[in-house]
Amino acid sequence: MNKSKFVALLIGLVAAAPAFADNDGLYLGAQVGNSQSKESACVDPSIQCDRKDTSWSGSVGFMFTPNWGAEVGYHYLGRVMDQNDGAGMQSSAKVRAVDLVLVGAFPIQSVSLYGKFGGYRAQTDLTSSYLTEGSSKNNQWTYGVGIRWDVFKHLALRAEMQRFQNVGGGAVGFRSDVNTYSGGVLLTF
Repeated sequence: MNKSKFVALLIGLVAAAPAFADNDGLYLGAQVGNSQSKESACVDPSIQCDRKDTSWSGSVGFMFTPNWGAEVGYHYLGRVMDQNDGAGMQSSAKVRAVDLVLVGAFPIQSVSLYGKFGGYRAQTDLTSSYLTEGSSKNNQWTYGVGIRWDVFKHLALRAEMQRFQNVGGGAVGFRSDVNTYSGGVLLTF
């Protein structure tokens, strides 16, 4: 999916949201947690590498039925690679992503188990004192699983794991899967 089609779809979903508001299926969400990349994100094996960081995200979604919905989210995955030898040689890669996913839920009273699957577009920025700096954009698949607890009529809590496949690209010198583990809050309308 190219960038203009993705932006048009995102604008269409946001514009259509008020029309769905009477169904109590519309929600806004915010989450915070941790991200972790695979070892392949470390571009220089001779320097110690930190592959974990704090991540956060925001989302807007709509559950068309109690079992099916769609969600658009912005994710800051943090530094998926941070290398520093303590003597001035350092490099790090930060990742931001936008995703569009389908949500499948299995509600049991006020708790729902859910899974989601879709695509993302990410930008990875590499800064370094000894490598060629660069920025890479890529599109790939994302999927996740989680649990949602509807605490009150318009407030829910959520805990989930989501994987972003093959983040990175040639301009930053690596591709790596990134997992996020997060918890957050949903406001439903």
